[in-house]
Amino acid sequence: MIKNLIKVKELPKEMLKSKNRKIMWKNTKRILKKLNKAFPISKVYICGSFTTKKKWPNDVDLIILLKLKGKKGERWSADIEFVSNLKQASEILKAINKCMKIKYGSENAKIYELEID
Repeated sequence: MIKNLIKVKELPKEMLKSKNRKIMWKNTKRILKKLNKAFPISKVYICGSFTTKKKWPNDVDLIILLKLKGKKGERWSADIEFVSNLKQASEILKAINKCMKIKYGSENAKIYELEID
């Protein structure tokens, strides 16, 4: 299931074949570096279409294991989308809303914008 351990600097060449993929990975590395300063990272798994031969993957899917202190055995996760502009955010929100309506029903599909203090 999981391929060999690779270093961020040594991503397989087949994942970086196009200019678009190189830009996506460069920005993903920047995000990882900043996240690691705020929340120490234990492990990162890269998955999804970016690891395939798909010419134009939509994004880089990551599973990030954080080194957070918590109750032993505590389980939680958060799906987070990092986007570069408002248009992209709007497109993703529209797609998520559509999926939520299918999965949970129209009356239960709700998206809220949170105000950060």
